[in-house]
Amino acid sequence: MADALHLRLLTDRVRTWNRWYRQHSHIRPDFGVAALSGAQLHAAQLSQADFHQAILSHVLLSQANLRHADLRGADLHGANVVHADLSFADLTDADLSHANLSYVNLNHTLFKETNHSIARIFGVIRQSFNYALKVLGWRASFSFARSL
Repeated sequence: MADALHLRLLTDRVRTWNRWYRQHSHIRPDFGVAALSGAQLHAAQLSQADFHQAILSHVLLSQANLRHADLRGADLHGANVVHADLSFADLTDADLSHANLSYVNLNHTLFKETNHSIARIFGVIRQSFNYALKVLGWRASFSFARSL
């Protein structure tokens, strides 16, 4: 269950959340099972956050730091995750359908049973891309707009 203080700070303003999180970096943010559809979380510092089974559909997570985040079972349908850092994140059973994952860092990201139908993924770090293709069995055509 999501922590009420964490939710209030995050939904108030990302700048407020980031300042608080820098001062309390020893605390693991808890947003488990939270309903955050459509939230504007651009550049949010969410490393090690617990988002298991959270509803994050159509959320703006561009340039967010989600390193080591727990996104198991999260609904990221239609989310904009461009230029975010998802390295070491767990996306087991997550719904990434119609999400934009362009230029995302996916190093060591776990994708077990992840729904990735029609997800857009361009310019990811090459090691991540090869790993994602192998694990997910993606058959779509992807391109590298630039090498990161």
